[in-house]
Amino acid sequence: MACFFLAVYNLDTYPSIWLDEGIYLQPPRNLVVYGEYAVRENGQLRRFDSFVGTGPPVLLPVAFAFRVIGMGLWQARFVTVVYLLLAASALYKLTRQLYGSNVGLLGLGLIVASPGLGFIPLGRQVIGEVPSFFFFVLGTLAWVNATRQPPLLVLSGLAFGLAMITKNIYAVILPAGWLVLWIADRRHYRQLGFTQFLLPLLISFTCLATWYGYQIASLGFSAFQQGISEMGASAGRSIVVFPSQQIPANLKYLLGPNFYLALGVPGLIYNAHLTIRGTRSLPELQRAFLLMTSVVWLIWYIFASIGWSRYALPALMLTAVFVAKMILDLGSILVHFLQSKTGEQRSAVARVVRGSGLVAIIGLLWFFPFFRTSLHEETEAMLNGNDNAARRFAEYLTAHIAPDARIESWEWPIDFFSDQTFHHPPPAILDAMIRHMYLGEPYSYDMYDFEKYHPDYLINGPFSKWTGIYPPDYLAQECTLIVSIGAYDLFRVDK
Repeated sequence: MACFFLAVYNLDTYPSIWLDEGIYLQPPRNLVVYGEYAVRENGQLRRFDSFVGTGPPVLLPVAFAFRVIGMGLWQARFVTVVYLLLAASALYKLTRQLYGSNVGLLGLGLIVASPGLGFIPLGRQVIGEVPSFFFFVLGTLAWVNATRQPPLLVLSGLAFGLAMITKNIYAVILPAGWLVLWIADRRHYRQLGFTQFLLPLLISFTCLATWYGYQIASLGFSAFQQGISEMGASAGRSIVVFPSQQIPANLKYLLGPNFYLALGVPGLIYNAHLTIRGTRSLPELQRAFLLMTSVVWLIWYIFASIGWSRYALPALMLTAVFVAKMILDLGSILVHFLQSKTGEQRSAVARVVRGSGLVAIIGLLWFFPFFRTSLHEETEAMLNGNDNAARRFAEYLTAHIAPDARIESWEWPIDFFSDQTFHHPPPAILDAMIRHMYLGEPYSYDMYDFEKYHPDYLINGPFSKWTGIYPPDYLAQECTLIVSIGAYDLFRVDK
């Protein structure tokens, strides 16, 4: 119930809708309004735009929600909240099966209660991190049970395929973890046949190929190839960056208190020790899959990604299980030690140790300032969250600006709430700006000449203010401020 409350309260006003979410809402919105799975740019529809980094397993249900219960932000976010609850339930079921119910409950509690992880806030937004994790856990759960019910290998492959379509990074991490597990099984465990490894992987990549094949059939090979090229360029700004200057910050994040009170790395090491010292059994192999996937994911996050914390979410969520296992094992050792010293009954000592430990963990999670905030502050922000500035700003545009006016903007959230015609900086500018802002690479503001599009109006909002793409001198000398609503400013461009 606590997880459900945290997931749905003030759903349409907290957290604030932002750039990526505004972009990802474009395909479901335009599918309902115009009948096309597309991004609307300058009045034109760009079908299957590579700019959209979350796939149809999330966005098509959002479009269905728009059809059934109306178009709005809470309707869209409710879809991802369902995925959030499914992910929590599936992870608990998997953990209970592999480690026991106590590990499952404590691990889930760590996930929900750790603001540095961001599971609840991310699950309240229309982005793919939480839904893709659900598909991954579902696929793993089916694979674990396929030894007793072989047809579940098909479900495992389908679920892994949906994870890959939702977030393409799974098409890189999952096969890498799968390969490491297969080598470990061949050399050490010797529990499974080739089919148990190959079939889910073949089915998952068939799902991904089917999605790409549909795009080729719809767009033509030339347009599809251009989209793949743009996708590769976008991946180069955040996914396959290999940023030497960012690696220390990535390591600091994983070694700091945000990673389960700095117990994340010890939890990984402890469970690696258990895996190495464990028996050659099927449950040990299945537990090793979770560990190896986490390690591969964290290696990618540290050394290849741009270091946004949400990119580490799947590995961090799996690590909660390892931390819970370590805490409970240490608790059992402490109970045994105290029992030998005090002579008290084991059950009485266990109650004292577990109660004291639980109070200490809850206190630290509630008040410690993780990732710029504590759980107490995060909960308070959610309860008081009332940021509907993007919607109110869009309503102002609809009421006061002519429908055929040309509006320059880098605020994609406004596009979701308004039918006006907007022109945005192209993806290449976003790629260059991200590398400039995060990696310190040079950026020339001459790269994007928005004046050549002859806008009638210009929106300067949270993202464009953060990047400074619209020079303050231009806004002061060539524009007139009409209205400010929240963080959004509307300027008339003086001809």
